[in-house]
Amino acid sequence: MRIGRRARVTSEGVTAYRAAHAEVWPELVELNRASGIRNYTIFIDGLELFSYFEVDDYEAAVALLSDSELAGKWQALMAPLMDSATQLAPWAVLDEVFHQD
Repeated sequence: MRIGRRARVTSEGVTAYRAAHAEVWPELVELNRASGIRNYTIFIDGLELFSYFEVDDYEAAVALLSDSELAGKWQALMAPLMDSATQLAPWAVLDEVFHQD
C-alpha cells in the first residue's frame, strides 16, 4: 500500500523541522521499520510538507506507532513546529488517483 500525506509547518518551525529530520533518531527509524513502513520520504515546498511511504498494513502500523512512547516523544517534539489544529496528528492522508510502476 502506498500512502501519501500532507501537512504544514509553521514559518517559525521550518529551520527546526529540517534540523530534526537531518538527524532523525535511529531508534525511531527502526520503530518505523518494525511497524512495516518502508521507502519513507518527506518533501518540503515552502511551508507545505508531503510524505510518502509504503506499508502492507497501514492500520497496524498506526496502532504500533500510537502505542509507542518513543514515537510519542518525537511527535511532542514536532508538534510546536506544525501549523495544525491537531498538532499531535497533523498529517492528512491523501487519496491516490494515479500510479505508474
